[in-house]
Amino acid sequence: MDVPAAVEGVYPDLVHAEDRDAAVRICSAWISDEAAIRFAEEFYLIGTAAQITQRLRTLRELGVTDVFLQHVGSYDLPTDLIETVGASVLPDLRRG
Repeated sequence: MDVPAAVEGVYPDLVHAEDRDAAVRICSAWISDEAAIRFAEEFYLIGTAAQITQRLRTLRELGVTDVFLQHVGSYDLPTDLIETVGASVLPDLRRG
């Protein structure tokens, strides 16, 4: 993949794009949907709360002690993420 450091039409940058949908559309010239999915599955916690809880359990068994939670929207408060993790993921992890 040879994605340029700066992409015209994506402000301020690829990681913090104000318009995520536009950034995805523009970057599809360099990154296929399949590559994006493979990357997400490898490096992100994606899926239902139950799937994420299971992946966190697996990571804990492998010795991982910390994770960094970040939601997709750079300019929106992560209210849904906080509510879901607090209501579903953390209680399930505490139970074992």
